[in-house]
Amino acid sequence: MHRIHIKYGNKLIHSAKIVTIVCALVFVFVTVGMIFFYDMFPFKYYKKYRWDISENNDKSVEAVMVYTNGGYVINIFGKGEMIDFEGDNRIAWMRLKTMSTGWRYNLVEIHIEEGVTNVGKNAFCSQIYLNSVTLPKSLENIGDQAFRSCYDLESIKYQGSTADWKRIVFGNKWLQGSNIKYIECVDGILEVNN
Repeated sequence: MHRIHIKYGNKLIHSAKIVTIVCALVFVFVTVGMIFFYDMFPFKYYKKYRWDISENNDKSVEAVMVYTNGGYVINIFGKGEMIDFEGDNRIAWMRLKTMSTGWRYNLVEIHIEEGVTNVGKNAFCSQIYLNSVTLPKSLENIGDQAFRSCYDLESIKYQGSTADWKRIVFGNKWLQGSNIKYIECVDGILEVNN
């Protein structure tokens, strides 16, 4: 077997050294590329996040976040109250950052299922890509600033009637900073004053 030698200036470089150098460069480029362009790789989209967001930490209310069609969707389900997101109870989905940009994941939809009775304080505030929310008929109150500064929020669908909607207790500035003007109920549309 013959070794390949490449002359570089006054030095001869053996083929084994060339292979080692090329492998090291490929490894560095792939590693750096994955760090900076992680959000473009398809494997991140299969990640599913799950949190216990019940008032008593008994998993009676949980949230699951998955990637679909250009953004993340959160489904909240169970029976009872969601926690308020303040102090040590920071918003779980706001703590997640993308590797390449350090920004939050693009949360675009929220579905809260029947059985959940409230939306906690600050639960979805500043989710700037959020554009659709579905709320259950079982909802009794929406906490302070729950959807504050959700600039792209275009649609809130409520699974109850307009009379049911009027019985909900609304927190301070629950919808401030969003562009939404109407709530779609099963029997009609209600105008929103935010």
